[in-house]
Amino acid sequence: MTPTRIGDEWFVTSAGEQLAGPFKTNSDAWRWMDRYAGEPIPKAEQRSQWLFEQMELHGAASNAAVTPNVIVCGIQRNSAETPHERYRDPRHVTSRDVTRYGNIPETFRERPDSSRGYHIFADGAAVPNPGEGGWGVVVYLDGVEVEALSGGDPVTTNNRMEMTALLIAIETAQRFGAPVTIWSDSQYCVNGANDWRHKWKRHGWRKSPRATEFVKNVELWQAIDAALVDASRSRGITIKWVKGHAGIVGNERADQLAEIGRQAAAAATTTLATAKRTA
Repeated sequence: MTPTRIGDEWFVTSAGEQLAGPFKTNSDAWRWMDRYAGEPIPKAEQRSQWLFEQMELHGAASNAAVTPNVIVCGIQRNSAETPHERYRDPRHVTSRDVTRYGNIPETFRERPDSSRGYHIFADGAAVPNPGEGGWGVVVYLDGVEVEALSGGDPVTTNNRMEMTALLIAIETAQRFGAPVTIWSDSQYCVNGANDWRHKWKRHGWRKSPRATEFVKNVELWQAIDAALVDASRSRGITIKWVKGHAGIVGNERADQLAEIGRQAAAAATTTLATAKRTA
């Protein structure tokens, strides 16, 4: 018995026969199996093997990490606490939840489906960090790449390039006048844009009322905040996290563009240095 995707819907199948469905997500299919089909919770000594088998079914990497405390689609394992209802869907688990309840294998999260509507992937990097950096942004409409942007800075950090890519993605999304999902593999950017910036802003762009220093990269956070609070232009923009270097086409393409931007910044620096020596 396993969740199977057919088109845009999920079904519970066994030996090729549909037992239940359709469901909107694979998580819904798993919940049906857990609650209604009497699918037994594996014993402790079988847990790791069971998880690897399920990861294979979901196209997971064979070296995916498995830790003793795991919550997968509503099943809590090896923990005395009962998680809040919202923690039971892997898509809603945060890093704080992972610390409290155990690791959530990333392979159970929903992979981005950019086949419909506007999707923008943003990425940035600095090599070394700090050092020469680049950012990349790629736009997809109904699964087809329609725009690609890149840039760089000769002296920067990884986080600044990730933030610059996110800012460019937001400004790009505002042009479309339609719902847009922006994907970033930086949890620093996603959590900052969706959550942390509101608290920082209330505290005068400090982490707490008693803090004496501004948050790092404050000018970029202020620019991202200004872009997102422009409700007339930012309505319909959603910012989500995507696992990096996991074979997701949009993320890999944004990473490629970021490297192009980094190399261009490095080349410009080399050209300028050469010109100064010959002057």
